[in-house]
Amino acid sequence: MATPPATTTTPQTSKRPFHGSAGQVVTVRTNVFEMMFKDVAVSHYDVDITPTVPPAIQRRIYEEFIQNYGDTDLDGVRPVYDGRKSLFSPSEFPFKSRTFEVILSSDAQQRTPPVFKIKIRMVAVIKMGELQKFMERKTVINSNVQAAIMVLDVLIRHKPALLYTCIGRSFFTPEGKKPLTGPVEVWRGFYQSARPTIDGRMMINVDISATSFFQSGHLIETILKILNLKSPDDLRRTSPPLDWKKVEKTIRNLRITVRHRGRSNRSFKIARLTTGSATETRFMVNVEGDDGGPVGFETTVENYFRETYNLRLQFPMIPCAMVTKTIALPLELCTVVEGQRYTKRLDECQTAEMIKFTCQGPQVRANTIKRGLQIMQYDENEYLKDFGVKISPEMMVLQARILPPPMIHYHPSSSQPSVVPRDGSWNLIGRKVALGTTLGSWGVIVFGNERDAPTPSVRAFIRELIVTCMDTGMNVVNKDPTITYLNPQSIIEDGLRQAWIRAGDQVKSKPQLLVCILPNTGTALYAEIKRVTDTIIGVASQCLQAQSVKIPKKPYCANVCLKMNVKLGGMNSQLGPGMLPVLTSKPTILMGADVNHPAAGDNVRPSIAAVVGSMDSKAARYAASIRIQAAGSEIIADLSGMTMELLRAFYQS
Repeated sequence: MATPPATTTTPQTSKRPFHGSAGQVVTVRTNVFEMMFKDVAVSHYDVDITPTVPPAIQRRIYEEFIQNYGDTDLDGVRPVYDGRKSLFSPSEFPFKSRTFEVILSSDAQQRTPPVFKIKIRMVAVIKMGELQKFMERKTVINSNVQAAIMVLDVLIRHKPALLYTCIGRSFFTPEGKKPLTGPVEVWRGFYQSARPTIDGRMMINVDISATSFFQSGHLIETILKILNLKSPDDLRRTSPPLDWKKVEKTIRNLRITVRHRGRSNRSFKIARLTTGSATETRFMVNVEGDDGGPVGFETTVENYFRETYNLRLQFPMIPCAMVTKTIALPLELCTVVEGQRYTKRLDECQTAEMIKFTCQGPQVRANTIKRGLQIMQYDENEYLKDFGVKISPEMMVLQARILPPPMIHYHPSSSQPSVVPRDGSWNLIGRKVALGTTLGSWGVIVFGNERDAPTPSVRAFIRELIVTCMDTGMNVVNKDPTITYLNPQSIIEDGLRQAWIRAGDQVKSKPQLLVCILPNTGTALYAEIKRVTDTIIGVASQCLQAQSVKIPKKPYCANVCLKMNVKLGGMNSQLGPGMLPVLTSKPTILMGADVNHPAAGDNVRPSIAAVVGSMDSKAARYAASIRIQAAGSEIIADLSGMTMELLRAFYQS
């Protein structure tokens, strides 16, 4: 009997069933600009620079290479560089592979080797016409299409990278910068990305970004802001002592120039601060003796600058900056170089100022993006012209629809059980949560002492919180939870565990919730509380600000109740019947996924991948699955395992 041939099936991507038609049709402007390009053959070259240096130095080496060899060895061709390994040229170079020597200009630091080898090797020819065929659906995605998109991405970022400070896909300018608290300022930047669209066109997505930089200027001014001092004269004080360790930690690796050597452009990087002052720090100096040979003698930094440069230091009592193993510079003679990114975590005040700076209405944001186009000057970009690329100066105009707002339902016993949002908002007056939970075992933890948060004041807030919870549909059985005071500087894990045990002992039941009252908006204490409650103890936690607890307000308590109800397994609201037929016609799970990455340059912490899935037919309750994985990877490594976890939980639910 003949064996039937084996059959294989090709996985099919779900196609969009139809285009929507509901809602009011409106016209909107979008922050994308059409890009037109020609069917040219782009030569792709691999770039290898030795010895290995940071990306910022690599780009300087490349610029020196173009300046020295562009008109001669490259026949005047203007390639574009991605800052690391790839070079793209609108025409071939007169060689397939060649190694060049590059010497950086004299303003480089001594620690950087002055001579570099840069090897240029051709690896491929990229046909831009393949990208157009892909967008017209005449071919499938392939390596040539992906490479063509990369060419356009590098092309639009190349010139801004030569002129401005670049971080990732964004470039930043000091125009319109704003100082933040401390030695920091925020710069506005512009993000660019080349993206194909489903209607067969190539677009440039332009958006606004912002990041923090060190304020440029005299280093002494920077130090005053780090130490929160009002006047340079405060640097002379001895009691209480100044925190020079904090200063050193903040300005380590900061690039500076000096003012005592005329117009020297040489810059230095601060390695550390001296343990002693300029008066106390001694080093050896070699001078020519009577017999013509070198004679060494010891002197202090203060004496050296007075005798060599005729400079009498104003602050000889403070430390100096060590920029090499043997060079110590008085802080008052140093100037912070502009354009150095501030990579440390912003505090709560700085974060609030940053948010205020970046929060803009649509019209203001659109005008800012237009200003970015003027800075980028696409029409005058010689690199775009060489590659046969043009970019429209006008925002793309699209048709959109304002969808009708859904009807939201609360508990039937509410005086107003249903509401239709208006302009995206509504209130809870006269409404109870759709499914309220019962809170029987819980405790309150105050991080601070009774002087900061008196017990009567805390109890008054708890009473208002309980009344509000009952009004909104929750059932609070224990109306007198334990109150525990903890020192924020103590071992948080031990304190939380003891408070959890105490709360459970009160009602002889495992605690459902710990309410934590925090003294400030700092992230460290909050993060530690969440780490311990979520991963060590296994209990829900609700953090509050001490400032908000002092005078209990009904709207604030209502917001806290909504958070507590959901954390305890309740449901605050639900969509009306028939609003989501796809969920009710058959068991359906909604899933979402994201990857959170560590800060740029952090090679120690991993990335965190999370997948969430709905657990009911109303898409109101969700469960999460979390994994750690290699830093920087956007692909979720264990997506199948995480999905299986959620499907099992959905089945059980």
